Amino acid sequence: MRPRVLPELDPLLVPLPHGTEVTTRVERQVGDRRVPAGAIGRVVGSEGDALDVRVVGVGVVRYSRSELVGRKAGQMRFAARRAASWDALSSSIVLEATVGSHAWGLADARSDVDRRGVFALPFDWVTGLGAPPENLISPDGSATYWETHKAIRQGLRADPNTLELLFLPGARPFDPIGAWILDARDAFVSAEIYASFGRYALSQLRKLSQSLRLAEHRALVVDWLRQDPPPSLDEVSERLAVECVRDSPTPADATLRAREYVKQLYRSLHDQGRIGSSDFDALVYWARRADVDLDLPRELRPKNAYNLLRLIRLAIDWLERGAPAFETTGGFRDRLLSIKRGEVSIDAVVSEAEALTPALEAARQTTRLPPRPDLERAHAVVCRIDEEIARRWFQHAPVPFGPAPPAAPTKVADSSLTPEEREVAARIVAEEHASRRHVVIALSGAHAYGFPSPDSDLDLKGVHLEPAHRLLGLAPPAPSVERMEVVDGVEIDYSSNEVLAVLQGILRGNGNYVERVLGSRILLTSPEHETLVPVVRRALSRRLHRHYRGFATGQLRELCSSPAPTVKQVLYVLRTALTGAHVLLTGQVVPDLTLLCDEHGFEAARELIKKKRAGERTPLDAADARRWRTEAERAFAVLDAALGRSCLPEQPPNREELQAWLLELRRAHP
Repeated sequence: MRPRVLPELDPLLVPLPHGTEVTTRVERQVGDRRVPAGAIGRVVGSEGDALDVRVVGVGVVRYSRSELVGRKAGQMRFAARRAASWDALSSSIVLEATVGSHAWGLADARSDVDRRGVFALPFDWVTGLGAPPENLISPDGSATYWETHKAIRQGLRADPNTLELLFLPGARPFDPIGAWILDARDAFVSAEIYASFGRYALSQLRKLSQSLRLAEHRALVVDWLRQDPPPSLDEVSERLAVECVRDSPTPADATLRAREYVKQLYRSLHDQGRIGSSDFDALVYWARRADVDLDLPRELRPKNAYNLLRLIRLAIDWLERGAPAFETTGGFRDRLLSIKRGEVSIDAVVSEAEALTPALEAARQTTRLPPRPDLERAHAVVCRIDEEIARRWFQHAPVPFGPAPPAAPTKVADSSLTPEEREVAARIVAEEHASRRHVVIALSGAHAYGFPSPDSDLDLKGVHLEPAHRLLGLAPPAPSVERMEVVDGVEIDYSSNEVLAVLQGILRGNGNYVERVLGSRILLTSPEHETLVPVVRRALSRRLHRHYRGFATGQLRELCSSPAPTVKQVLYVLRTALTGAHVLLTGQVVPDLTLLCDEHGFEAARELIKKKRAGERTPLDAADARRWRTEAERAFAVLDAALGRSCLPEQPPNREELQAWLLELRRAHP
């Protein structure tokens, strides 16, 4: 990566957290092997200024920070943002606990000390246009803290990590805000633990078992790839399906599963820094070397299996007793330690877990836990925290933000746009704003959804205000305006709607209008927009489900009927469904698929996003098209499930508030 790609960052000063891909700047001798400058690797450890790097084809080599440069611009930006957030906000931590094996009574001499907690954002971090962080991660990656709102949303979903933090005996509040969250922790407990702990762990164990059966045949795959000439990806998939995929309904499904495993294999090897790129050709090159290492991938190691079995037992105990017991004891502790040491096969762990299913079901039927979390109590603690943060800010109270609260971030240029696109976008925004008064103009389309390609057009969506006198005449202006043209090689698609139509649409649950007002990619704002944002947030309702489901249905229909399906078609279905699910569950509007796919179980979509960034019309091959049609349908299940668990009201509760806001706006602009 050339330093000029990121002129705002010094590539030799940007932190390089674990997992960052790097390029070496110096030559290094490792035994009798020379590692040249320019070698590619991945950071796997650190000690002071020294970084351990797994170099492709070599192994782990130690370098100083000045001897390395980040390889990917996106990772460097992420590392810089992560470090800046930690430096600015680590004094804002209000709650913390030691979690993991040390909390479960399962630690040994090699166990890391992991911490999780909650931090509170200073008042002015949440009132400006800058997007504040929802996570803080320590420089060594051992501690993770969630912003108060995010922690509470996760708790309402019965997230195991969040409930563990809140109920561990060693949880320590550093501030009254942290104590308030602990005092309200019972509000998050419900019978939904059955699904989020127990059923989730069972499903993950079964996936582990299936993946392990495939992984045990890696030696076969390597042998096949050493043949002359090496077989293609399709040929390897067909052979692997015959050898080890036994439980698929059809041969085609078996081949599809085997193909996905091969892809997972080269992705995993790339993540570990063992191959230079995440593709089949790199896997072939790796397999044909003499020093192939066939250690199990990290996701199939015993640590994951023992934790999933622990979750099932914890769910049963919590449902039966009404209180959790995180520290394991007696024979169950001995069994978990045996699994952790690799003395028990994953298939045996799966059998033990499935044998607990009747007890899990019985605990659900007889539990005295409430069926749902206490939304009103959770809402009350959120309001109390927000009011306290505002009070401290205006009264210059020193805690928990230290004697000098960190300065809020300012709005920066959208990094998803090239310099040429930014220049054209700024010109179009200025020209259109000169023609009509805008409340807001937002970036939409692929650039806002996280998968722009060089030939993506610029979608600019606005909300504008017509003077009241123009609306009262015999020839009122059109409620919308459009502009489509190519400017200096950049294709522009601008449209704007009058504020009345937008507010009416928001009341009906129109997600398109909601995203214009509440989206994060704002190109032009106004004082009116700043006052509108909190009103629209309060107007969100479950009506959004109908909009996002209907829109995604049309996109899926287009995908299924297309004779030549594209990556873009799949991504638009996923983006629409997951944005809808996220806003229903959290009340937060997040159009960017890259911020949603991992949280909602669609990690593999990142492969499609990478392909889409190569071009708007990137095709899907037949096998991927079948697989992603199924995955797209699964996204609908996520969206529908979110409706049943939504934190939003059935109907917008503040129609009168929107009405008052609009009338005041009209009076101010007659």
